[in-house]
Amino acid sequence: MTSIVEYIDHTGDTGIVVTADTLEQVFITAAKSMFHMICPQKVEKPEITKTISFQSDDLEQMMVNWLSELNYFFQTESFLLGSIADIHFSNNVLSANVRGESLDSSRHEIHMEIKAVTYHDIYVKPVNGSWQARIIFDI
Repeated sequence: MTSIVEYIDHTGDTGIVVTADTLEQVFITAAKSMFHMICPQKVEKPEITKTISFQSDDLEQMMVNWLSELNYFFQTESFLLGSIADIHFSNNVLSANVRGESLDSSRHEIHMEIKAVTYHDIYVKPVNGSWQARIIFDI
């Protein structure tokens, strides 16, 4: 199975439901889907690499922290995600290397600003032999 993303409307917000074969793929697809909502144009020059590492109490907190960290890079440095070089989970620690580029107004159009990744109705869990996550974004 490849990853499946369902975009959902939520009162005053927006969200996604991601289904994938592995936990890693759910986190990767959630990040790429969030950036697709922000700016649907493809990253052409992924020359910036960022390392992310943090500890969380559970998978839901880990997802919120993961997407919030990436959104922080966008908000403060105009960083657009291009790819995720690697992502690892160990003892409640997520570590990843991501690649991207700076926002270029001649090539990129911002479609939406995500104010926050919320805990509202969030879940990250195994479902029928796959993994699934639901994330709501405050826009």
